[in-house]
Amino acid sequence: MSQEVDTRPVNLALTKIKFPLPALVSITHRLSGIGLFLGSLYLLFLLVVSLTSEQAFVEIAFLLSLNIHKFIVWGILTIALFHFFAGVRHLLLDLHIGTSLHRARQSAQWVIGLAVLSFIFSGIWLFV
Repeated sequence: MSQEVDTRPVNLALTKIKFPLPALVSITHRLSGIGLFLGSLYLLFLLVVSLTSEQAFVEIAFLLSLNIHKFIVWGILTIALFHFFAGVRHLLLDLHIGTSLHRARQSAQWVIGLAVLSFIFSGIWLFV
């Protein structure tokens, strides 16, 4: 009776696995959803405070003119735009459009390209 050697990995080292680009876009889409939820809580808080009185509105308007808060809003806007582009990609994949390996890679590249462009243009719009 021969004894077989078990060569299967005992545990997965996720930091050593090289994920393909479509997988990274899919994972990032989920993470951006979490970031979008947290960012919307921040924006909702600012809205609620600004609606309490005229003085509170002026204070929130001043707060949003500071660079740190502009940077936070820029981050939320960038996350929202990435989430939108990746969501459209997922919807198209659900409709069986672009499901081949080549098209999936291409659509992932498009999502990243559009996200980078929206990152740049929204930053110019907010800070200039």
